[in-house]
Amino acid sequence: MPKTVTTHFINILQLQLTNQKKLIMVDLLKDIIGRNRKGETCHPYKYQRGPMSGMYVYTLTGNENFECTDEASLRVMIESGMFNRGGRIRMLPKTAVSTASASAINVISYKGKSIA
Repeated sequence: MPKTVTTHFINILQLQLTNQKKLIMVDLLKDIIGRNRKGETCHPYKYQRGPMSGMYVYTLTGNENFECTDEASLRVMIESGMFNRGGRIRMLPKTAVSTASASAINVISYKGKSIA
């Protein structure tokens, strides 16, 4: 079970994960919610490796075209309805023990309001 740390920021939940035998901290945006196929509540997280490291990863079209953005831009995209019809964001369940359980998931709730 991961160690969950709530920071002084109201929208961020930190997970302590083991990734390739290294302990890492992952920030989850807890006011953006999706559900994976197991029914677990999931939240966007900052990508950990490669050219998209430190950014939130999403797709508006399919599994071939993933792009990255910062938190402010991601929120603007959600608020403007870009994820209402099929766009997905890479998310992790809050019970994750590694980033291997991440997947691209539809946003179903933002700031407590359903958008699905």
